[in-house]
Amino acid sequence: MRFSQLWLFLWIFVAFAVSQEATELLDKGKESLNTGAYDMAQQHLEKAVEKTEAARVPLLHLYRLIGEYDKALAMSDKIAEGKEKGYGKMLRGEILMDLGRYDEARESFLDAYQLLPDSIAVQGNLGLYYFTRGQRDKYLSYFSRLFDKYKVANKYTPEELVHLSRASYIYCMKSDEVDRDNTLEILVQKMLPRAIQEDKYCFEAYRLQADILLDAFNSSGAGNAIKEAMELNAHHPALLVAQAICQTQKFGDRSQVIPTLQHALRINPKLIEALNLEAAIYLSDEEYDKAEAVLERTLASNANHLPTLSLMAAFYYMRGRNTAYESTCQKVLAINPIYGDLYLTLANMIICKRQFSDAAAFSRRAIELDPFLWHAYMELGANLMRLGQEKEAEKYLRKLWDEYSLHTQSNNTLKLLNKYQEFKVFDIPNFKIRLHVSEAETMLPLVSELLQQAYTTLSQKYQFKPEGTILFELFPEHNDFSVRTIGLESLGATGACFGQVVVEVSPRAGLREMNWASVAWHEFTHVITLQLTNYQVPRWFTEGLSEFAEHERNASCHRALDLELYSAYCSGMLRGMADLNAGFTRPKYGQEIVVCYYQAGLIVQFIAETKGFDKILEMLKLYRQEKKDSEVIKTVFGMTLKEFDDVFLAWLKASVFDHMAVFPGIDPHEIADLQDQLFEDANNVEACRRLSLGYLQQGRYRDSEIYASKLLTLAPQDAATYDILGYLAFHQHNMKQAQKVLEKAVELGSRNFYTHSVLGDLYAQQKKFDKAVRAYETAKTSFPAYVRPDNPYEKLAKLYVALGQREKAWGEMEAYLAREGYDFPNRLRLGEEFVKHKKYDKALRLLLEARDINPFEVKLHMLLAQAQRARKEWQNAKFSYLLALTLTPVKEKPPLYVEVAEMCFELKQFDEARQYVEKALTQRPDDKRAQDLLHKLPK
Repeated sequence: MRFSQLWLFLWIFVAFAVSQEATELLDKGKESLNTGAYDMAQQHLEKAVEKTEAARVPLLHLYRLIGEYDKALAMSDKIAEGKEKGYGKMLRGEILMDLGRYDEARESFLDAYQLLPDSIAVQGNLGLYYFTRGQRDKYLSYFSRLFDKYKVANKYTPEELVHLSRASYIYCMKSDEVDRDNTLEILVQKMLPRAIQEDKYCFEAYRLQADILLDAFNSSGAGNAIKEAMELNAHHPALLVAQAICQTQKFGDRSQVIPTLQHALRINPKLIEALNLEAAIYLSDEEYDKAEAVLERTLASNANHLPTLSLMAAFYYMRGRNTAYESTCQKVLAINPIYGDLYLTLANMIICKRQFSDAAAFSRRAIELDPFLWHAYMELGANLMRLGQEKEAEKYLRKLWDEYSLHTQSNNTLKLLNKYQEFKVFDIPNFKIRLHVSEAETMLPLVSELLQQAYTTLSQKYQFKPEGTILFELFPEHNDFSVRTIGLESLGATGACFGQVVVEVSPRAGLREMNWASVAWHEFTHVITLQLTNYQVPRWFTEGLSEFAEHERNASCHRALDLELYSAYCSGMLRGMADLNAGFTRPKYGQEIVVCYYQAGLIVQFIAETKGFDKILEMLKLYRQEKKDSEVIKTVFGMTLKEFDDVFLAWLKASVFDHMAVFPGIDPHEIADLQDQLFEDANNVEACRRLSLGYLQQGRYRDSEIYASKLLTLAPQDAATYDILGYLAFHQHNMKQAQKVLEKAVELGSRNFYTHSVLGDLYAQQKKFDKAVRAYETAKTSFPAYVRPDNPYEKLAKLYVALGQREKAWGEMEAYLAREGYDFPNRLRLGEEFVKHKKYDKALRLLLEARDINPFEVKLHMLLAQAQRARKEWQNAKFSYLLALTLTPVKEKPPLYVEVAEMCFELKQFDEARQYVEKALTQRPDDKRAQDLLHKLPK
């Protein structure tokens, strides 16, 4: 081979080797990018781009994905210098849009358009630019052309299908030129799935599909699209934001929202959508300092981002900074003069303060700016509903449904409004009451009596009378109540208050652990505290006051969450005043929302008991002046929030936790730290004990037993060691060993509730009744507030019945029911026993409590009437008989007519007595009691 030929061969070989290496790096980079291994993708693509221009576009996408916008810009310039000049210009425009540099973006898009006039992507981006700037005619022109351009038979790249779909989506939502619902269905069911079929890693298609469904509040469909995409890449920032939005629409998933956003922000710290959602959550939880910090961080990246500026305007408005609010609104409208989302954002944010009238006004302004802003119609309709203006609300909801029938909330709410034909409205002083016809006859007298009592009692207590007439609605179906409250069927609550409107689930819905009267009292307390503070009261305080009011009315009505509260305390998850509001909307664990309700109620109880109720009234006045928690606590108590937390915690320990001899709750996240502690010190008894308990609470019995056995060596005379071992044996169904070990725990002085409760069960099974009684009695003193289904009160009552000790059995049941507010069957049973044995005072107390739980039981009213009659409470007995009449079939009414007539006779209501006697005789002419009473009546 000649020398020149040799060099030619070597040159070709090296070029081939370089090409091969570049291809491999590019392929690995793309694969890592698609699967979310972004660090690896960056390594591969930055090496590949040195060897091949083909790596430039995927590297630019990576930089945008992880928030390296300067690098992305630089890469777009390099692309524009090469063969794909037009495409590079377009990509530069997209990045400039990300940064809010709109005028520069427009120039880049126009340059790209000059080079690529037929490009779907370029036309789509120009449309998006004009859409952002509110130039309606121009963006509709671009989007209509793209809408017309799509033909099923044509070939399109996945990127083109996304641009066509986005253009069609905005076009159909912002104009009346096409069938909106049909277009949306085609986008979700055909065009975007087609893009995904072409490229399963086309994540923009998944995201747009999810956005369309989320916009319609179809969180189930959106969740499916997100899940499918995240099975390919669980770390895609835009998909994580979509997942977080989806989680906000599902109440059961709200604890996951912030962690999901934090995941996205770890990948792209400048991701504006994630930052905005985080800021919105802080705003709605009244954590204003956090919200401001996030918004300022966002605006540092993009000072012209319209959603961010809208949130900042909401922040200024909610903090009363009027000059900054007005200035920010002007800036938004200078960028986009028809940006109705500015006022829609304001409406959405102030709902957390229950400022529904102002929210309705903002929604109207949003519609005035943008008549195609469909969510504003929903917000306006929903807020008018919350103000009791259903007829006007229906007008806007009907408009929304006519234009956008896929919208779940409007569909649900209109169906509910149609159902209102099955309801009746009744006027009583200070209230309108809307009841379903099927239960109106029974519930009207009860609801009327309760609301009047609530109005009188609470108005006096708070020295404030609510303005206007309050609308109270009761729904026999929980889904109807949920739709009435949020437009969706997923609300896990039983009552809601909007300041002028109270809505509640009827006892007929059959929900567990519901006391309809207590819920109504709770919600009316909100009417007082919301109006008294001009809707400025923080969430924790209004809920705490309502919880406290429930407990004051009936001490048995409380959430009985001592165990959960203690577990939160032990595991370091008990919230302080600084972030208590957040627990109601973004819980860290499954039950935290209800724990926060309970904690807030205890805080109010603490204030009332130790400082006096006057301090509560003083706090409410300060909140009306728009003072923050820190200012209110400082003014009223002379403490910082942290000092207040410390004082409350000391009271909580003395009042609640010191009366609970139970296993402490162990946070699962503490396990690794405990293992480290034991590794450093193998004789650390406390770490060993907590590890054993932690595994026990997770159901990991073998792991728990390992450390419990170690405890036996480290602390052989520690009762807690035997408490754990005995409980383990019990759960492993080794009853003989459980009894032996637990008895050893008792011998060493254990007062553990579980130890004595389990021993009581074991003794009862062996018919060692004396020992069982002693064990259950100790369990009671170890945790007096424990009234769950396996409580020692009911177990003792059962034992005493077996031993023929009726009075003691009654005493245990009374003690249990004094602490438990939802047990209807036991109240009815014991009430009947007391009536039978002429203990009418006790019977009345239990039966009236039972009526607060379930008034749809004829037997209940008959027993009440019997007890009231025995005490010569003629008016009350008449009331009970009349309620029984509402639930009695027509053929069986005559005896009750006579009962009512007899009560009327005692009350000297002779004309009414005659009417009821005649009703009885009409159906049963031979009724002797009716005939005798008729003869007694004055002629």
